[in-house]
Amino acid sequence: MESLKPYDTVEVKIKKNSKTTTISGIVMPKEEDDAKNEICIRMENGYKMGLILDKNTTIKKTGHVKETPTTENNPNKSPNKNNQKILFISTGGTIASKIDYKTGGVIAKFTARELEEKVPQLKEIAQPEAKTIFSEMSENLTPKHWKIIAKEIALNINRNDIAGIILMHGTDTLGYTASALSLILKDIGKPVCVVGAQRSSDRGSSDTFMNLICASHVAVGNFAGVFCVMHANTDDNYCSAIIGTRARKMHSSRRDAFKSINENPIAFIYPNGKIKNITNSKKRDNNLKTRIAGNFDSDVMLIKTYPGLNPSIIDFAIENSVKGIVIEGTGLGHIPTAGKNNFLPHLKKCAKLKIPVIMTTQTVYGRTNPNVYSAARYIRETGVIYVEDCISETAYVKLRWVLSQTKDIKEIENLMTKNIAGEISERSDIIEDDCN
Repeated sequence: MESLKPYDTVEVKIKKNSKTTTISGIVMPKEEDDAKNEICIRMENGYKMGLILDKNTTIKKTGHVKETPTTENNPNKSPNKNNQKILFISTGGTIASKIDYKTGGVIAKFTARELEEKVPQLKEIAQPEAKTIFSEMSENLTPKHWKIIAKEIALNINRNDIAGIILMHGTDTLGYTASALSLILKDIGKPVCVVGAQRSSDRGSSDTFMNLICASHVAVGNFAGVFCVMHANTDDNYCSAIIGTRARKMHSSRRDAFKSINENPIAFIYPNGKIKNITNSKKRDNNLKTRIAGNFDSDVMLIKTYPGLNPSIIDFAIENSVKGIVIEGTGLGHIPTAGKNNFLPHLKKCAKLKIPVIMTTQTVYGRTNPNVYSAARYIRETGVIYVEDCISETAYVKLRWVLSQTKDIKEIENLMTKNIAGEISERSDIIEDDCN
């Protein structure tokens, strides 16, 4: 095999049994842990393939293409007119991932800088700055990570040269982090966009690039607060900007997985920079100084109600020193109140021990109401706190945050039923699905 360099064009012939498969593509740069006989090529359809070169594989160089100039190669190039900066903070996840050609799976391996270089359009919107604080798939993140992220944002968002911040995050727990940042960051005068991807950036169908481009338009726009910015439909038409406390992942793989629950998105954003405002939102105020208030250290349990749920789960929570409980009730906020699965005695025990119990609904859309059915009235009489249309994930995050502010049950109820960061509305409106 002749010596190959990155960005050589090649023709690869793979012989298996009596058949020969021919693949054409461009040689990609090697990773640090790649073996000498391993090679990755980008095929004409945009997908990449990892190959092990052995006696059944022959490879022929057919030419060479110039690599795309990077920021390092062009350090003085800054085409955006007003020289605004966006800070891209990478935490890992699919948006910062690519295919591991040894296993065929996806791993968090790209850095924020590498992603930035793969989306040259970003430089037409603002001057990008990048930083990686950790590289974790989002299912591995904990409330301790939320505090680390918040500190990093607070440290940089008050800089005069930063127009906004884009947090690159795995989608599986993105809603939790967006809620946490919405609550712990106070006096936000600029946009903080939490952005993920359903498909890694080395796939032809990746949503990474459009999500980052649309989020960049929000980051330099006239917005203030924490928003989830992701595909609004399955096509590459536009993205939606969702209030951080209202964003929920509603599909495991579709590019438009995130929906705004019980509240319309604040805006639809097009890759060309067009923004269609949907609801009123806070406007940019560069004079505000963002600060951190509180933490998420108190342990809280989130329980989903289902037929046959054993009420001893409450005793388990108490025995394990859980400081608060959030229940996803059925319908308007119900949990069994009769027979052997009667929760009422256990809820009264929580009240006696001053352990707050919060009631949400597993229906996702809609709001809780303890005043319609007698069962819910009995539940409410035990001291359970109903939080209107606050979604379960946000209620879980909020209770952890509230417990860092006070241990007084009355004050906990006051804060949990108060709209702090857009998580509770006075009434439920019809939610718009698209911009038509």
